[in-house]
Amino acid sequence: MKRLIVNKMLFLLLLCISVQLWGQAPEGYYDAAKGQKDKALLIALHNIIDGHTNVGYDGLWTVYKKSDVRADGTVWDMYSTSKFIPGQKQCGNYKNVGDCYNREHSFPKSWFSEGSPMKSDAFHIYPTDGKVNGQRSNFAYGETKTGTTLPSHNGVDALGKLGTCSFPGYSGKVFEPVDEYKGDFARTYFYMAARYQDKIKSWGGDMTAGNDYPCYKTWAVNLLLKWHRQDPVSQKEIDRNNAVYEFQHNRNPFIDYPELAEYIWGDQQNTGWTPGGFVKPVITAPLDDSTIDMGVTAIGKPLSKTIEVKGQGISENLSVQLQGAGFATATSSLDKEVVIAGTTITITYNSSVTATSEATLKLYNSEVSSTVTLNAKAVDGIPALSAESVDLNSFVARWTNLDGNVNYTLTVWSEDKNSPVYSETVAANKEKQEVTGLDEDTQYHYQLSYNSKVSNVVDVKTLAPIPVLSLIVPEELVFNAVPGVASEMKEAEVYTEHIDENVTVTIDAPFEISTDKSNWAQTLTVDKDGERFYIRLSKDASPGVHAGLLSLSVSDFDGDEVDVVGMVELPITFLEDFEAATQQNNYSGGVIEGTMCKWELTDAGICGRSSGDRFNGKQSVCFGKTSNSSLEMKEDKVNGASSLSFYVALYGSDTNATICTSYSVDGGNTWTELGSEVISNTVLRQLTYNLLVNAPVRIKIEQTEGKRVNIDDIAMSDYIPSNITSNETSGWDAYCRQGKLIIETNKEELVTVYSADAVTMYQDEVVSGTTTVDLPQGMYIVVCGDNAKKVVIK
Repeated sequence: MKRLIVNKMLFLLLLCISVQLWGQAPEGYYDAAKGQKDKALLIALHNIIDGHTNVGYDGLWTVYKKSDVRADGTVWDMYSTSKFIPGQKQCGNYKNVGDCYNREHSFPKSWFSEGSPMKSDAFHIYPTDGKVNGQRSNFAYGETKTGTTLPSHNGVDALGKLGTCSFPGYSGKVFEPVDEYKGDFARTYFYMAARYQDKIKSWGGDMTAGNDYPCYKTWAVNLLLKWHRQDPVSQKEIDRNNAVYEFQHNRNPFIDYPELAEYIWGDQQNTGWTPGGFVKPVITAPLDDSTIDMGVTAIGKPLSKTIEVKGQGISENLSVQLQGAGFATATSSLDKEVVIAGTTITITYNSSVTATSEATLKLYNSEVSSTVTLNAKAVDGIPALSAESVDLNSFVARWTNLDGNVNYTLTVWSEDKNSPVYSETVAANKEKQEVTGLDEDTQYHYQLSYNSKVSNVVDVKTLAPIPVLSLIVPEELVFNAVPGVASEMKEAEVYTEHIDENVTVTIDAPFEISTDKSNWAQTLTVDKDGERFYIRLSKDASPGVHAGLLSLSVSDFDGDEVDVVGMVELPITFLEDFEAATQQNNYSGGVIEGTMCKWELTDAGICGRSSGDRFNGKQSVCFGKTSNSSLEMKEDKVNGASSLSFYVALYGSDTNATICTSYSVDGGNTWTELGSEVISNTVLRQLTYNLLVNAPVRIKIEQTEGKRVNIDDIAMSDYIPSNITSNETSGWDAYCRQGKLIIETNKEELVTVYSADAVTMYQDEVVSGTTTVDLPQGMYIVVCGDNAKKVVIK
């Protein structure tokens, strides 16, 4: 029997949202917050933006198509330089930066136990590169001087780095975004404190304080205010605020009025808020108390550095003060308007002797001040520069050529080795050389030499490996079931790198998971070395569409999450059994009144002859012996239809016949074929089609060749939006149940089982059905024909 398989027909859940096109907050939106300060102001904002429209987790993909798209139409990813096309390359599986994008909870969902509506609030969930999202995991945001940035791949760069926090007040592991987006994330966290002011005190996380004001720990407040001040609101944020507002019907107040942060957490806590009444004067670049490394040069060879200067709210010109031997600048003051617009100053360094030098650059007026430390080095020899493109097993050594068309010797050694690990002759005028074959997470040093001339020594540490915790799944996890019966199973596998503990797999109800096809639950633990498990829609799922998440985690690291969708057919609302029609026992046809609607019969009749008709009840439709026989609805089923089924069998001893089933959504003017079936059975059997028509619909069944057939019990369910895919199987499976290897096959097969070190543990011709094999605990490779599966016995 053929079945119509519909691939990617409809979006899983209709996003029923009234979209209003506001370009800014409505008049009076923030009136209730005027005059308030500190905690009272935070509560007032909470009351204004509370109760937003929850778009749902799947609905975020729709929001992103408007909220996070660049001018060129690509996804605006704050974690990489990828140019994803909206709706394409949604994670899914990934191995490298640039493979796919997913939904990043910038405020980790584990901190609020994946509660609603936080889990799907677009104001803190951004479309980001899957690989970098995995690196960030659920670590706090912070600043790190020694962090790791993921390697580039196919021209796509990762943005941000993971490392030990260097910001005062916290010493744990943090993820530091790039400077361009630090203000975006700070204002996101301010929003979370306001929107969920009534909930945040019960949340976890390394940044939250366990109270409803100030909501965040002191170090976190200081960090967020710093980022908020140094990275002012951008047009990107304004556009995103307006776009999300169209869907959620609430706003991020700290984008509309950035000064609100000062009245709640900053310098204006004791002052009542007036919209637009305060702009904190601040130098946003260069950052106060920052350090700028100008690099290395040779004795007597000038070195220059251009430094960006930018500020906001400044009403006086800035004075420029530079103190330090060998450093100089031609700039002594900067006009306030030029600073607000953004400008630069140039610093030069020159030394006549070998020196490691430091200077202080101060930009100031009576309102603001920014003091920066400048470092530079002069060497009596070849200037070796800091390494670039540092990866797990390589880096690029750099230098300045002082000697023309000659060769240098580049030598690399590690901390714990007496002899060099790398020594190569390089062309001096290349000024860079890739060094490969190194160990990960290892301290190295390099130096260049030419005749009697040597360079300074440069320290470089290769990257530490980044944990990988991902899922290998079919392209889509979409399930279909009927009420009271579990769906067919689909298979998934855990893939890990640098994970040293077993993995927790979690799925939302009514979906369930199992490693042995016997014990099903929403949470289970699988082996970190790649144990497979199974997924299905529970038999207890109610009729309708269900959406959930399949996710992975270990104790301190969140891994992949994948969308899971299922549909349970609604109860049958249309059942035409033809029992109400007048029995004809001939093929005179015409329009008849059925149980559900009127039907037109052509070369067909309502028959209940005991000599050859097949029926449930007392009668059914019987087609004649011609290829013109048909059965057609003359009235619409107004609620559309999700599924269609009917029973069919040959009449008496007649031979094969072919029937064609079609549907119409325009009153029978045009027809769309669902499928064609060869009927050879003499006992009624059911044909089923996935119809998925969201419109008034009618169906037609025609006999295109052969002899007589009976049609009975035509059933349809109401329309449900869904996404149905075929479920191809390989015909065999292998898994662990109660400490034993279970092998399932649908025919006789040669099966071989190998241990992890390639020792044959079992080989036999297994018969169709289930075979149980006793094996010690461990990981095994089970081979059946040209296919193999990994199984963990435990």
